[in-house]
Amino acid sequence: MMQHALAVPVVAMLTGATALGSTPIRLDEVRALSRENASVLLAELKQRQAAAAVELARASVYPQIAFSAGFVYTTTSTQRYYTALPIANAPGNMSYAEQAIDIPGTARPSFDAAISVNQLVYDGGRWWHQIAAAGAQEDAARGQQREEQMTAELEGVRRFYELFRAQRGLEVLEATAQRSLEQVDRAESLFTAGRVGRDEVLAAQVNLANDRIAVIQQKSRLVAMRAQLAAWIMRPLDEELRAVDPGTLGAEPSPSSYGDLPGSPPPTLESLCELAKQQRPLLRALSNLKRAAELEVDIAGAGYWPRISVSGALSRNGSTIDPYFTDPTKQNVLSAGVSMRWDLFSGFATRAQVAQALANVRSAQINLEQAERELRADVQRTLAALEAQIEAARIAAGNVQTARAGLELAEERFRTGTGSTLAVRDAQLKVVQTELVALESRIDVEIAHAALARAVGAGET
Repeated sequence: MMQHALAVPVVAMLTGATALGSTPIRLDEVRALSRENASVLLAELKQRQAAAAVELARASVYPQIAFSAGFVYTTTSTQRYYTALPIANAPGNMSYAEQAIDIPGTARPSFDAAISVNQLVYDGGRWWHQIAAAGAQEDAARGQQREEQMTAELEGVRRFYELFRAQRGLEVLEATAQRSLEQVDRAESLFTAGRVGRDEVLAAQVNLANDRIAVIQQKSRLVAMRAQLAAWIMRPLDEELRAVDPGTLGAEPSPSSYGDLPGSPPPTLESLCELAKQQRPLLRALSNLKRAAELEVDIAGAGYWPRISVSGALSRNGSTIDPYFTDPTKQNVLSAGVSMRWDLFSGFATRAQVAQALANVRSAQINLEQAERELRADVQRTLAALEAQIEAARIAAGNVQTARAGLELAEERFRTGTGSTLAVRDAQLKVVQTELVALESRIDVEIAHAALARAVGAGET
């Protein structure tokens, strides 16, 4: 009887623990937070780096202007030099003798300033191709960022539903424990009335204890699911998140609509694959990488052509304040010129660079083609999984009704003394199993919806 008495507060405590101090979180919130996941932020930083690379590539188009100025104060000590001086010995006879000459030390300032302009005119088209290649890289990084967002969002959806699955599973197990508690009460009442033996009471109490253990284990799993979701959306791990019912699980799953995907009647595999080719950011990213690789071939080929640039400079220098600072018309030097550099032979380096670039193009092409094949397989897999989950959810929903009817019959027979605790327990386990299967099947339908939407790039424009 004491074990029976302790069952009520334990079950009540576990039930109340799911609501006290919890923070509700909706599916749309998880989607939004997942799109700002740490992996997405890293992808965004790569996109920013690619955008900066575009600016760097454009820098060569503009004239390069530089200004320099300096002041130098030079002092020298007495300097001794040796020189040969002529010596007259006799008329018509000249000789030379080495003589040391000391030059007094000096102190002299030096002022200089210059502004120069250099403009690249032609380099075989390298600069334009570099700008285009950098732009393609930026587009690819943007597509990869969006792909990462979709991947992170799908994982957030999955973790949200895993938390919701754990919550609902706990509710099912708590309801089972409550039914087992009521079964103990019935068994004790019938035993007191002499209609069943003591073994029925003991069996009912064992069943109750097992159900309580299941509740405790499910509560541990619930904590783990909370932590996984909180870590993914970068929320404090000690925050007790509670997944709010998205409102879609009560409706019967229908193949006429696949989540966010348009389709009535249901879209075919071919239509979904075509939609994925148009919308999936991964394909757009790989296509841009291929375009960038093709431009690298042109960049490497520019080494066969000369580089032509024009330059100009205006400089002033002097060693005295006057006229350096007092008369701007003096001490000036103006220069301008055109230069050309043509690498006639580079040790076959240019040819090797072109060959490398062509290999990169082929590699990018192979990656793109393989991605298209895998994309079709991914769409086919997720579509088949969704259809299977919808059918399984329908069967599971009907099975719950059958199991509940069986439990009612077993309990009625036990109340009239014609049944046993074993039969009631067997019927209870069937109800629990069918309810959990129905719950998980319905949740798996929603996860399959999200997976298919991600496979075809739903939401992309």
